[in-house]
Amino acid sequence: MEFQVYHFDSLDSTNNWLKQNAVQGFIKPGAVVQANFQSDGRGRLGRKWESKSEDGLMFSMLLEPLLPESLLPLIGLLISLGMFDGIAKEIGDTSQLKLRWPNDILYDNKKLSGILCESTHSDDDKKLTIAGIGLNVNQTTADFEGDFRTPATSLHMITGKRSSPAKLLPTFLQSIGFYLDRLETEGWSWVSREWIECSGLTGEHVEVADGNQRIAGIVEEIRVDGALVLNLGRGVRRTVRSGELSS
Repeated sequence: MEFQVYHFDSLDSTNNWLKQNAVQGFIKPGAVVQANFQSDGRGRLGRKWESKSEDGLMFSMLLEPLLPESLLPLIGLLISLGMFDGIAKEIGDTSQLKLRWPNDILYDNKKLSGILCESTHSDDDKKLTIAGIGLNVNQTTADFEGDFRTPATSLHMITGKRSSPAKLLPTFLQSIGFYLDRLETEGWSWVSREWIECSGLTGEHVEVADGNQRIAGIVEEIRVDGALVLNLGRGVRRTVRSGELSS
């Protein structure tokens, strides 16, 4: 897949920039925007994704609807796979690298990367998908002090090396592009299977919080539509499509 990349020193949000420019017809699917700093970056569930300038790789991608709307969560899983491969190339050792449902990447059970997928439309009202990606690159332990729901880490903390986020971008675009090309040529039935292989979740006891509801059980599988299937015991199984997972 070919990408057209836009770089900015600062934006309020890379997702917002893509939305605004797609609606006005200034950009097309395949557009990627990367910013050294975001003043209003967001993660899942409306949480802020904060990073000092040059500390994180923050970028968003504008994609055509490659799947029916009911299968949109698979785009997040697929991009997670691309980010997983890109991170593996940077750190070498993947023994502590895991995917966490639905769209996070952990190293040693600490958050390293997150993905937020949203729907938008073009100037001619065609439906489009925006995938916003954040990767911790140069942060130190001091940057993660305070109230973090999940302990966090960065490529620098893992490898001891500092990197230019903009120079890392091509590696991740190549990895994500590989999986997007596979989606177009092979369909989507393989995505959840490969995702769960990189997650290590099968058989784990987890808890999923969705609003005021909490569901605890053993992970049986990720369905082909990206939903999580939990065994609650006594023959009861529950399919979960959204929420915050902890183990």
